[in-house]
Amino acid sequence: MKLTGQQIRQIQDALLGGFDRDGLRMFVRIRLNEELDAITHNDNLTVVVFDLIGWANQQGRLGDLIRTAAEERPANAGLQQLVKDYAQWEVTAAKDVTIGGNPQAVFSEAYRLQMAGELTRAQILYKEIENEPSLRLAVAEQLRAIDDELKHSYVDDHGVVNPELVIAGNPLPPIPGYAGPEGTPKSGKSWLRPMAASLATLLLVGGTAVVAMQQPAVREAAQQFAAALFPHRCHPDAGTQA
Repeated sequence: MKLTGQQIRQIQDALLGGFDRDGLRMFVRIRLNEELDAITHNDNLTVVVFDLIGWANQQGRLGDLIRTAAEERPANAGLQQLVKDYAQWEVTAAKDVTIGGNPQAVFSEAYRLQMAGELTRAQILYKEIENEPSLRLAVAEQLRAIDDELKHSYVDDHGVVNPELVIAGNPLPPIPGYAGPEGTPKSGKSWLRPMAASLATLLLVGGTAVVAMQQPAVREAAQQFAAALFPHRCHPDAGTQA
C-alpha cells in the first residue's frame, strides 16, 4: 500500500504512544517473529518506528503490525483508532487498483491478496470485475471460495486469515519420525508452529489446502505440510491453484 505522509505520521504517533524501546523490541519479536535490531540499527526511537513502518509495508505486513499492536495495547486509544482507519485505507487502496487498470490485472491483484489471506480486500477487487465476460466464471469461483473461508473461525473481524487461530483450531496428529526425549512421538503442533505461522494463510485460502507455488519440489513439500496440518481438508491430488 502506498502510504501518504499523514498516514505514516498517524501510524508512527500511535506506535510511539503505545511502546517504549524495550516494549517495541519484545512486541516485534513475540508478535511479528522478527528481531527489531535486524530491521533497523538506529538509536532514536522515532526513527526506529519510522523504519519499522517502512519495513512492514515493504513486506506486506503493515496490517499485521497495526492489528497486533492494537491487540497488545487494548487501552491505547490511538492504536484502536488506527485499526479502524487502516481498515478504511485498505478499502480505498483496493478500489484504487481498478483505476486505469485492465480487468486481468485487477484479477491478478485480487488473487495475490487472496493467497496472502487478505480475504476482504480480495473480495472487494473481485466484485469490481465480476461482470467482466472473460473473467465471470473465474471471479464467481473465487468469490464463492472467499465466502466459504470468511465463515471459518480462523478469519478475524477484518476478513484476514489469522495464523494463530488456524493453529489453535487445528490440533495436529503425531508426526512420524519426530520423537521426544523419551522416544515417543510428540504432537506435530509444537514442531510445526514456526512454519505454520508463515504458511498457514497460503494453505487455507480457497477452501482447500493448496499452495500457489510453481517449483515442483517446493510444491510437494508444501502439500505434505498441508496434509499434516489439515488432513480433513487435503487429498492426494491437490494441485496448484491458478
